[in-house]
Amino acid sequence: MKSLFFKQFTPVLVAVVMIFSINVQAQTYKIGDMHPCGGIVFSVDATGQKGFVANPADLGKYNFADAGKAITEKLGTGWTMPNKDQLNQMYLNLHKKGLGNFKPEKYRSGQASSYPMYPWAQNFANGTQEGDGLNNLTNVRAIKAFPCSTTYKIGDMHPCGGIVFTVDATGQKGFVANPADLGKYNFADAGKAITEKLGAGWTMPNKDQLNLMYVNLHKKGLGNFKPEKYRSGQASSYPMYPWAQNFANGTQEGDGLNNLTNIRAIKAFPCK
Repeated sequence: MKSLFFKQFTPVLVAVVMIFSINVQAQTYKIGDMHPCGGIVFSVDATGQKGFVANPADLGKYNFADAGKAITEKLGTGWTMPNKDQLNQMYLNLHKKGLGNFKPEKYRSGQASSYPMYPWAQNFANGTQEGDGLNNLTNVRAIKAFPCSTTYKIGDMHPCGGIVFTVDATGQKGFVANPADLGKYNFADAGKAITEKLGAGWTMPNKDQLNLMYVNLHKKGLGNFKPEKYRSGQASSYPMYPWAQNFANGTQEGDGLNNLTNIRAIKAFPCK
């Protein structure tokens, strides 16, 4: 009887195990994919599960001493400067394929050359690798190893496409701000512009969210905000003057419906 049971049900058990194995298989990534760690994959092993991502945007131009500090302050733990080989992989696997929004300029590495005053850099105009003076102001593109933690904190770049400005205690739910202003719009046109330029999921912040962006990003030197007024999508007690916030001093005040005012879109995460 026992033998008959296993003869009848073994194929079913095997099928269930196979289906379960497929369902729990780890996500794999390839060159050019956007990774949950917050960057674009430029190097990956044969399993598709381990490698490195490049931050989606340049951090700015820094001398060698300040570059590492800026990465930690602006992007947080895990991000670092690429070495000479990693810089070349970004050039070949991303820039040469039109990915990553690199400039045709020199990018700094964190690797010393045989000349201590001239650590390695690479010119993304032609691929040449050469020494670059310690004090030169040179483009910096940070990298991060994956897999990495899937929790996020204020200031992190999130795979939903923005900078985290509010997050819950789990580190997994919150809101991101688009990395750049959308432009200046009146109230009626602002929502349309967000949908047309950024797509589904992006929206105008309410009054409190606008203040969180001011406090958690702008006041910490994050987000590339201007010291000007930003529009919210929240009505005030005066219908013709919905709420806005002046990022020069933090003041919240009404802003005329027809005024052309800066827009910074937001998005909830996790996102689709």
